[in-house]
Amino acid sequence: MPGGYADELLRLLFFVFLLILVVRYANHGKTLFGYMPYCMAFVAALILSMASLSQYNKHPDEYVHVSAGRYYQDHCAPGTEKTYSVYGVSRLNSHELVYFIAGKFSAMLGFLPIHPYYRLRLFNVLLFAILLGLNIGLNIKTPEYRIASLPLLLSPQIWYVFSYFNSDAFALFIAYIVIYQMVHQESLANRYLLATNWKGIVSSGLLLGVLLFIFLTLKKNFYFFALFIMLYLAITWIGKGISVQKLPLKRAAIVVLVCAAMLGLRYATDIFINGTDKAQKLLACREKLAKTAYKPSTPLGKSAPGLNLRKRGIALSDVWTHYRWGAKVLRSAFGVYGYTMSGPSTGGGQKCFGAHLGFTAIQRYPLLNVTTRFPRSLVCCFYCLSPGRPCIKRMPP
Repeated sequence: MPGGYADELLRLLFFVFLLILVVRYANHGKTLFGYMPYCMAFVAALILSMASLSQYNKHPDEYVHVSAGRYYQDHCAPGTEKTYSVYGVSRLNSHELVYFIAGKFSAMLGFLPIHPYYRLRLFNVLLFAILLGLNIGLNIKTPEYRIASLPLLLSPQIWYVFSYFNSDAFALFIAYIVIYQMVHQESLANRYLLATNWKGIVSSGLLLGVLLFIFLTLKKNFYFFALFIMLYLAITWIGKGISVQKLPLKRAAIVVLVCAAMLGLRYATDIFINGTDKAQKLLACREKLAKTAYKPSTPLGKSAPGLNLRKRGIALSDVWTHYRWGAKVLRSAFGVYGYTMSGPSTGGGQKCFGAHLGFTAIQRYPLLNVTTRFPRSLVCCFYCLSPGRPCIKRMPP
């Protein structure tokens, strides 16, 4: 048997063995979706391994994120000292709180004899560990959050985000904290709506206002999640027959007011430091600090090939055909590592996509469903973990 096929066979057998172990212990007891903590613990081990073994700045723009986090390791006031990228942009010019929180987390671990970038990576590992803890500690009668956590197992690209320091992991973490507040019966938000003690109402309202404030300071990419929240709440209220008059508008107003006060303070501080012409100053910084290929004033013929596609006369249809944007998105959905240089082939991405469709069919249609408990859990675990298999040998050192 050729060496390449032998390696693939051994790797597959190894994964089957691990999956059997997972299913063997996940099916004990009557816990609903009991395999979720086991699968997430397996993923957490992969995340910690990548965070521990991979070299610094072998991941997309990690040096920019680390420099922003290290700034707040030694500072409290906003600033941008030595944090600009080759594009002439600093992550500290955004309103994201992750760099302040992660910087202080790194400072607390300053006694450890490890590099600051590794301490910042441990921050993201901790975020995933907290999500794992929420799945472990849930009441067996309320599996909704475990169901909502299933997407965390769909792709190694999600796991990869937690294995090096970046702001996307924190944004995804906050999104799942919001989901927890919505679907878990004993969450802070649901207790807040039912509270009768004024101390409980005030304290819970303040905490939820802070959570809303943090959510609104995430990357703009995650604002789309707000539409999901509104759709979920609308369907829930309509399904329960709750009229507008019965909605907890007064308690919602407390949360909104707390959030608005914090946002006002944040933007007032930003205006005090940067003035009202911040956009012009940021453009001047790009012109001054960016490399030539990324400066706004650089002619199209000398600028980076992926910039200003519209000005180059490239139509949207060309993005799909000539640049194969759709195929690249599908490929990246199942794990693209490093500076998008390592990952599965397009065929590998298609196989993973097919595996997802197959599992959906098994779960959706009774005639295709596996009847025994053990095979069903095995199929589920294999579905959750299989996307990582085509990418293992391509992970960066």
